[in-house]
Amino acid sequence: MVVNYREHPEWEREVLKATDGRGVDLVVETGGAGTLPRSLRATRVGGTVVLVGLQSGVEADASIFMTTFVRDLNLGAVHVGNRRDFEAMNRVIGQCKMRPVVDRSFEFAAAAAAYEYLQAGTHVGKVVINHG
Repeated sequence: MVVNYREHPEWEREVLKATDGRGVDLVVETGGAGTLPRSLRATRVGGTVVLVGLQSGVEADASIFMTTFVRDLNLGAVHVGNRRDFEAMNRVIGQCKMRPVVDRSFEFAAAAAAYEYLQAGTHVGKVVINHG
């Protein structure tokens, strides 16, 4: 299930509605402290939330700990691995013919604008800087 957070700013409500209030088994959380509370609310009791990114920062309040504890949630993280893992991942991506979603491309001369666009957080998918 995918819910567009721009169309549904309180997207965890859409998740709960679609799952009859149960919540989902797994949430892949890329936002960090700014979106983690919504991810926790969207996850079923005993479910799992995996932190992949921290786009909205790392500062969090105690309610995140309490929600995780009270709802018996599993909270994990995925970190950047070593070169061997990276190469193995890329082989699987190639075999499955996966393609990233590219929100916008910038020429190298406009790299500063690309970083500003990325920092604004309005993108959906990857921001690409083309070289030469």
